[in-house]
Amino acid sequence: MHKSLALRALAWLIVMALWLPQAAQAETITPDQLIEGKHYFVVKPPVPTGSNKPVVAEVFNFKCPHCFALHPKMAAWARKMGDAVETRSIPLFWGKQTDYPARAYYAAEFMGQGERMKQAIFEAHFEQDMDIEKESDMREIAREAGVDFATLEGNMQSFGVTAKISQGRAQSKEMGVRGTPTLVVNGKYRLTAGENAGGDFDKLFAIVEALIQKDAHK
Repeated sequence: MHKSLALRALAWLIVMALWLPQAAQAETITPDQLIEGKHYFVVKPPVPTGSNKPVVAEVFNFKCPHCFALHPKMAAWARKMGDAVETRSIPLFWGKQTDYPARAYYAAEFMGQGERMKQAIFEAHFEQDMDIEKESDMREIAREAGVDFATLEGNMQSFGVTAKISQGRAQSKEMGVRGTPTLVVNGKYRLTAGENAGGDFDKLFAIVEALIQKDAHK
């Protein structure tokens, strides 16, 4: 194992140890138990979702270990909710990072393979020590994920993907996102596992479900 990969794996294990739920059972939270400022923050003004379903937006960064830790929980929760809830992924990039991985994700999403590519990019960075901002590595990531790289690459600089990049950054700013991962419910309620759920992902989704119920009763 490369030294950098070993160090990254160790860092990820430390993150997981700090963020994993301490309780054996998930906490049950009802809408009337929700406290603004404790369980969630209000987005003012709310950001329209354009959907007639509850919408949960996941704002994340492909190099964020907390985002990688949340990813399987988010995917499992989305499967559990099925068509009752619309989930959206908004990849951000910080500092000297490029938008290359975000473009690859959005391009794959247009191909109907967004979730597959999202998983592959995460694994490539955190488990395979690949450079997800490098074309040759992304080509291999796409191949392993079963995504046609020629089509993917052609889509990455398209107007649609460029618009998605701009829209994601603008919406994240409007929703008050300060770090990743952040979940936003119906464009109205913002929360993170660290700030609002004590690092407990199960509690995080219990709060999300309570917020969806709260909004449905309005």
